[in-house]
Amino acid sequence: RASPTSRKRGFLNCCHGTGRWRACKQPLEPYAARKTRAPAVLSGCLHQARRKARACLDALGTCALNSLADNEAVLFADAVHPTHAARPAGCWAPSHEKLAIEQTSGRERINIHGAIDLATGQTRMIEVITVDAVSTIRLLESIEALYPMLVLIHVFLENARYHHARLVQQWVARPGCRIKLHFIPAYCPHLNPIERLWGLMHRNVTHNKCYATCAQFADATLGFLRENVPQNWADLCDSVTDNFRIINPKDFRVVT
Repeated sequence: RASPTSRKRGFLNCCHGTGRWRACKQPLEPYAARKTRAPAVLSGCLHQARRKARACLDALGTCALNSLADNEAVLFADAVHPTHAARPAGCWAPSHEKLAIEQTSGRERINIHGAIDLATGQTRMIEVITVDAVSTIRLLESIEALYPMLVLIHVFLENARYHHARLVQQWVARPGCRIKLHFIPAYCPHLNPIERLWGLMHRNVTHNKCYATCAQFADATLGFLRENVPQNWADLCDSVTDNFRIINPKDFRVVT
C-alpha cells in the first residue's frame, strides 16, 4: 500500500512484473481541478445509491412471501454464463495421495437466462445464444406460462441494460401483462438470491468434475437447474434463501 505522501503525488499504477506500486508522474492539473468538486459528487452518489437501495428493500418488504396474496408470486431473475471447464475446489483426501482433475480441450460457455421462485423452488431456465432484450422477453413469457392462474407476478431483476431495453418496456406495458418488474440497485448482488443459486450450481456441476463435450456440460447444468433444484428444494433452499441457514453436523468432518 502506498504512503499518503505518494498518493498526493499522483495516481498509483502497478509496475508489471514487479508487483510493486509506484506514483504516476503525469501532470495532475485536471484531477486537481476536479478535486474540489469530488466531495459533493460523492455525497450525491451515495445519497442516490441509498435511495435506490431503500426503494428496493421497500419493494422486497411489500412483496414479502408471508404477506403475498394467494394470486401473486415473487421470482428473482438473472443471467449466468458457465464455462465448459473443470473447476478445482477444495476436498478431503489422504495427504500422501496426489489428486488430479482431467481438463477439457476448450473453454466454450453457455448462456442461461433464468428465474427462481423461493417459495416453491420452481425455476425457469432458458438457454440462449445471447443474453439480451429478446431473451428477457422469452424468460418473462415462460414465467407467465408457469403461473397461468395468478393475477400478479413480481420479478426482481438486476440493472443490466437489456433489462431496461425499449422492447422489454413495451412488452411489460402491453394490456393484460401480469408481470411487474422491480430493479435491484447496482452493485447489490446480495439482494438477489439467484446469485446464490449460481454458486450452488457450480458446487454441484462444475467443481472437480469434467465433461467430455460442451453438450454434456450443458445437459448437466440445465438438468440441475430445471429438475434437481425443484425436486430437492427442501434440502437446497437453505443454501439459496435469505432465511437462517440450517447447519447439519453430518455435512462436516470432525478432526480430532
